[in-house]
Amino acid sequence: MRRTGILLVWAASVIAPGCAVSGFKGMAPMAEYSADSEAMAARDARGVADTPDAPPSRGEPSRATEHTAAVQPRKVVYTARMEIIVADLEHALGEARKTAEGLGGYLQHLASSRITIRVPAEKFNAAVDALTKLGPVASRDITAQDVTEQYTDLEIRLANARAALKRLQALLEKASNVKDVLAIEKELIRVRTEIERLQGRMNLLKNRIAYATITVSFRRAAHVSGHIRVKLPFWWLSQLGLETLMDF
Repeated sequence: MRRTGILLVWAASVIAPGCAVSGFKGMAPMAEYSADSEAMAARDARGVADTPDAPPSRGEPSRATEHTAAVQPRKVVYTARMEIIVADLEHALGEARKTAEGLGGYLQHLASSRITIRVPAEKFNAAVDALTKLGPVASRDITAQDVTEQYTDLEIRLANARAALKRLQALLEKASNVKDVLAIEKELIRVRTEIERLQGRMNLLKNRIAYATITVSFRRAAHVSGHIRVKLPFWWLSQLGLETLMDF
């Protein structure tokens, strides 16, 4: 029972360090357990026996781990906001959508004069260049957000949560009384919920990294195809042919 309690506390601390596990009334504080029991629980948590071939971890990263972290590519989220002056709004919106689909992207949102598209991150510059050809660019704001630290943190937390889940499942198979079974099942529910939440955040972040987001606001030009539109002060002047005369 003591060993089960220690491992349940360990499983909870993996997901949320420093948080106490609820629902374990009567469990003795960790300080009351002997040093041998704590060492045994620590070895169980790692799943590795303290042997000469597998020395206990001291929390120091190995050279292989440091090398992997050093060569890991940066995770970057690209976004762009643009305002482009065009003669024909409908045509410009259609061309922007074609640009996204032609580069392997898709339409995310479409309004009367604004469009948001998603394109593969590696095609981000190509998409921006294509959009600037639709007309004069009134404003442009491009952002590259480095989310490598956030991505790595989610990876570690997910790995720890899954390891805790496996350990709890193993404990459940060995539980010998109803009290232990109920306590472990309650913790299993909490850990599974946490894994789902972390996985959802990871999926969202992966999508933001894989596909850049570009929002373009189109503004109708004052001049249409170089032709100046003249509004006559009185409607009856058009009957005199003055509008046609002004065109010349």
